[in-house]
Amino acid sequence: MVPSNNRITQNEFKTFFTTGKHLPHPFFTLVWGSIPSEKLITKPKCAVVTPRGVSKKAVERNKIRRRVYSILNKNKKDLQNKTFYIFLTKKAIKTAKFKNIVDAIETMLLKTKKQEKCLK
Repeated sequence: MVPSNNRITQNEFKTFFTTGKHLPHPFFTLVWGSIPSEKLITKPKCAVVTPRGVSKKAVERNKIRRRVYSILNKNKKDLQNKTFYIFLTKKAIKTAKFKNIVDAIETMLLKTKKQEKCLK
């Protein structure tokens, strides 16, 4: 689980989702962007959304969510400060192997780093 100060609140989610950049992948869509400077937040913020369309069973949705959060915890060094990350999971993640999910998240985080450097 992500510490509460690194989670995205409901109000932040609405603004971040509309202003963020979308990176599609077969397992999930990553919405990311920089946190506005008027907010005094220095750490990265994360959210994982697993809709009922992925699985009707809450147990399976929670398992997917826990897997993604554990991968994010292990890859803290790749998360940029003052940046938000929203992972919108898709059905394909349910049957994917853990190693494949790890590789997908790591490559997406590297893509965001490269794009962030290009924007600066």
